[in-house]
Amino acid sequence: MEAKNAGSLISEELFNCLSQNYAIHLPNHLRTLVFDKSLLLRTLKTSDQVTGIRFTYGLSDIKNIYSTKVLLVPCTSNVYYDQIPLVLNQHYLDHEGNQYSIERVAEMIYNFVIHSVEKENFSSYERINRGSFFGAHSLDLLLTESNCKYIQFNFGMDNKKILHPILNPLDCSYRTNSRLYLENSWPPRDSDPDEICLAKFAVDKFSNENELNRFRNFRDQELLTVKDGGMLYELYYFISPYIVNVLKEQSDGLEHLQNIYDKNIMPLYEEIMKGNLLKAVDHLKRAFKSLIDEYSVDQIESSAATT
Repeated sequence: MEAKNAGSLISEELFNCLSQNYAIHLPNHLRTLVFDKSLLLRTLKTSDQVTGIRFTYGLSDIKNIYSTKVLLVPCTSNVYYDQIPLVLNQHYLDHEGNQYSIERVAEMIYNFVIHSVEKENFSSYERINRGSFFGAHSLDLLLTESNCKYIQFNFGMDNKKILHPILNPLDCSYRTNSRLYLENSWPPRDSDPDEICLAKFAVDKFSNENELNRFRNFRDQELLTVKDGGMLYELYYFISPYIVNVLKEQSDGLEHLQNIYDKNIMPLYEEIMKGNLLKAVDHLKRAFKSLIDEYSVDQIESSAATT
């Protein structure tokens, strides 16, 4: 299946079943949110690369489940279970039209994941579902529906406590008349994070497994224990796939990768080996800022237009 076709219509009966099951398992959580149609259209037009939207879960306040946000993250994808969030200098939108920096998005994702693990006993940290992807063509089924003014986002859950978001169109009076319910979205790829890891991509080219193992230990045992560590963890796996994808497509990608390794990865490794955890975290923040500035979609597309 092409990425743009991710998602399909389900029956009203299944919609009711998933919605009710969510309400039973999580009675104190928000059950629905509403997007203005224009927000989805705006996200789909972020870039020609966009093949769909990942509806990404976040908490603006880690202590308040009612601060739940669903963020619209434009993605590029070519094959099943291979959604790559676009790295933007411009802001990401939530269901209310608020705009957030990529760092704030990563922080809210972390808040959601920690709440899910510690309060709801969902899965392990790495396996928490951070959102679901709907393809552009499937979303068009709702967005082009006559009288569609809003899109309602419904939280659903199956008997295995797996989240199933369902979308349906609403008219200007917030009523649903079409009985169209879009589900069967793709969750983010459930695989080894190293497969989309920028550090692994670079270390495989320029160093050895011992260095990579030290990075893994830093990621799994140290990073999440310090202030802003969770945000940096989420930010890394948010931006890594797109940067790796860009480097693979560039004719001089190996040269750019060498530059990233020399300026960003090796200094981080040196601080880790010295046991300077806080300095390593500070370096990571600066490195991410530099990578976001250089590899954001608008920067890449602007550079391509001038060549």
